[in-house]
Amino acid sequence: MPFASKNDWVTGRKSAITQADTQIAAPRFTQTCVAADSAINNVGVIGILPAGFVPVMALVDSTGLGGTGAISLGALNAAGTDISTDAADGGAAWGSAVAVGAAGQVQVLSAAFSKVKPSAVDRQIAVKFTTAGGTAGELGVTLFYRPAP
Repeated sequence: MPFASKNDWVTGRKSAITQADTQIAAPRFTQTCVAADSAINNVGVIGILPAGFVPVMALVDSTGLGGTGAISLGALNAAGTDISTDAADGGAAWGSAVAVGAAGQVQVLSAAFSKVKPSAVDRQIAVKFTTAGGTAGELGVTLFYRPAP
C-alpha cells in the first residue's frame, strides 16, 4: 500500500541532494582541561556549529582525564547550563556516556544528529561530564557538519 501522502522529494518540492550540495567540514576543537573541569555534571563549551549548518557525526578523543571519565555531547541549551533537548537542536544529546577517560577515539552517531534543524545563529557545542575524570588532560571533538538542505 502506498503512503497516504508524498514527501517533498517525491513530489518535486525539494530537489534531490547531490554531492555538490553536501560540502562537509570537519574541524577539530580541542580543550585543555584541569582536573576540576572533569567533575561530574560540569558543562563546558568546546566549539561552534556555524549558522545554516547541521551536524552529521563526531569523533571524540582525549589524553588523560582519568580512567573513567565520560561525557555527553550536544548543543548548549539556551540557559547555558546543560546539553539542549530542544527539538531544533535534535531533541537530545548527540552522544551520551562517551568514554573520554583513556587515550583513544570514539565515533559518535545518533538519531539526534539527523533531527537538528538549521539555525540563523551560531550554536555553541558543549560537553557535559556524566562520569568524573579526576585528572588533567586534553579533550578533542571533531565535528562533521554540512550545509542544511
